[in-house]
Amino acid sequence: MPVTLNWPEAPFSLMPSHLPDVAFPKLNEAFTVLDPFIPQMLRDKFASSRNDSGCPILVLSPDIWVDHIFPTFTVEDVIALRQTCKAFYLLTQEPSIWRRFLENVQFPIPPLRPTWRYGFNITDYEIEQLVTQGISVEDNWRRPEGPKIYDERILPSDLLVNEVYIVPGGRYLLVSCMDREKPLAPGRVRCYLYLYMLDHPNGPAAVCRVPTFLRAYNIQAKYVQMRVGETGLLITYNRRKARIPQPPAFHEEDLSTEFEHRHDVVGGFDYNIAVLYVNLNMVEWLKQPDIDHAHPSYQEFLLRIPNPFRELGMVNSPFEITQTSIIEWNGKHWVSFIALPHELHFVNVLDPQEHIIAALRGHQSDEWRDFPHRLRAFRVYPNQDDMVVVRTIGLRSHTPAQLQRLATPTPTHGPIIPSGGEREIHLIEWYKLPIATRGVISLSCTTRYLFDKNKTVNKFVISDLGWPNGNKVSEEHPTLKHTLGGPPPPVSIFMELARPYGIEHHQIFPTQIFQPPTTERPGHYKYLFDHTSFPMHTTYTDPHRPKVLPGSESALVCLIREGDITSTPRLEKMRRYMRSGNIGPEYLPDYAIREEDDPACPVTRRGKRLPLPTGTQVYADFTAAKPIVEEINANGGLRTIAWDETTGRIVMASDRENFMRIVDTAAGVIPSGRTEHWKRQRKWLHEDLAREQERERMMDPELYKRMPDGSYEMQVD
Repeated sequence: MPVTLNWPEAPFSLMPSHLPDVAFPKLNEAFTVLDPFIPQMLRDKFASSRNDSGCPILVLSPDIWVDHIFPTFTVEDVIALRQTCKAFYLLTQEPSIWRRFLENVQFPIPPLRPTWRYGFNITDYEIEQLVTQGISVEDNWRRPEGPKIYDERILPSDLLVNEVYIVPGGRYLLVSCMDREKPLAPGRVRCYLYLYMLDHPNGPAAVCRVPTFLRAYNIQAKYVQMRVGETGLLITYNRRKARIPQPPAFHEEDLSTEFEHRHDVVGGFDYNIAVLYVNLNMVEWLKQPDIDHAHPSYQEFLLRIPNPFRELGMVNSPFEITQTSIIEWNGKHWVSFIALPHELHFVNVLDPQEHIIAALRGHQSDEWRDFPHRLRAFRVYPNQDDMVVVRTIGLRSHTPAQLQRLATPTPTHGPIIPSGGEREIHLIEWYKLPIATRGVISLSCTTRYLFDKNKTVNKFVISDLGWPNGNKVSEEHPTLKHTLGGPPPPVSIFMELARPYGIEHHQIFPTQIFQPPTTERPGHYKYLFDHTSFPMHTTYTDPHRPKVLPGSESALVCLIREGDITSTPRLEKMRRYMRSGNIGPEYLPDYAIREEDDPACPVTRRGKRLPLPTGTQVYADFTAAKPIVEEINANGGLRTIAWDETTGRIVMASDRENFMRIVDTAAGVIPSGRTEHWKRQRKWLHEDLAREQERERMMDPELYKRMPDGSYEMQVD
């Protein structure tokens, strides 16, 4: 049976949807330090210290601090000054201080979402959060003693959480969940997909949800601009349904969706990919911090507007769909996926008639042409038209002649397996993206290499960081110095080994190519992924089974207790992994200004990151998370976990707890209710100060002496 597409006849309009022209009651509070109210209050605070010998440094006006003193400070200096008194606590939140740090920092910062407005005072608090997260997240993961936890929060959920996905940048969270109680009468379990906003002054909260009707898994999401002047979030998730009716007590939602957990269901499954779109302009507008979300008019309005989720279409397949990816290629957005055993599909989201099926079959020139194979993983390189693909060749059912041919050395490689062995071999191959716009095509790889032959791999996972902030996605975003030069993040391939259990890491680095100067641009370096791969590290975790959450240069590893093959396993411990610092290419310095070469713009005292670990230090136990691991084990085991390497944020859920855990391993400034309360106190302080000044003015006797004795006749020309 072929793969079928189910797309609505009405095309997805490229014109943006209009935001409602409704004025909601605003909260009576300020959102920046030097807004129209605060400067006078701060000046009065600083000026009152001129006669106070206890703090003579406050004699200087706030303008002098912001314009002349703070530009010579580092981030550590500003944070230390903030802890001295309330006046500096307010003053060090001035956005212009953190804008300078953001534009000059040489460390990669979390991806800027397209809807973020750099000069908008409501989002000013995010500037400091971006700077502190970018500086601290990787240094924390490079610590030899393992990362520490800066903050831990609870996100309530009355439903059973099946899977979580953190959109890169850590602001949005997608959650697949369902009812805990099964229906007594024959019927389906209610399943939903929630969109949460995690970084909000009022705390994390759900923004919207959409029913999925079946358990949603393998969630993927990326920021896209598919409409003119509008930013959206393109989301895909997988579903499956038994092909024939099952017994009433059978609920397929209870079955694990992990690839290594197979289930024998009578008749098998049909598989499905749902493609959704969320208007992020609408989401940001609905969650504006200065709107009173508890006001009745706002609650009534929410009942009248359409759901921000919009289903664009579905892909149906009788074959198991394993990996799904969202890519942008030739100015179009595509949903790509693997349909086992050996088909790679590309579907244009806006024009589903552009459906390409790439059959990566063994060619006649291949020594593996007589053996079955299956696709395991793939990834499209950022800003390129080629991809890396992992294939597994099965050698379990072979003839003596086939085995003898593989065991014979060739000019390109030695014997693949020892004579008489029964193993799988794994190929890392590079392919060009298909040029055709529709139909079935057969692709030939440009190059390939073999993994170690005698290893059994449960799962391949490939990082998908892309090139954060490498391309300016909004004209309102600042020009970041660290994006002017330097290579994009590498692509990492992690293998979860079995018999014995372990982890093997390979890394693909971009190649540095010098571009001669032209009349439009001086000489600079260009970076291209040309399949330069390095085997980085192999470690064995036997008897504990590893679960790897991949990153481009790091990973979060969960070690599952020996013998636990349930869908909610107990954890032995969590570990962090950082790539080795003595393996990989050495790049020449870029022509962009480096932070250490520009002493007029300091950002950090140290100026450089902690060194990359080497040897056995590439792995370190996540000891700070040990209490969390114990609580999860005591509540039924780990049900789901997600990790965002750009912010160091971890979201996890256990089987029996009615909440999710948000764990931050970066020193970010998280907006909290306490901060918002202090901002309201500032406004009230200003009002009290104004009333006191007005009272003093009215009691001044000179005021009445200057008042006229009577009114004057108005002269009209």
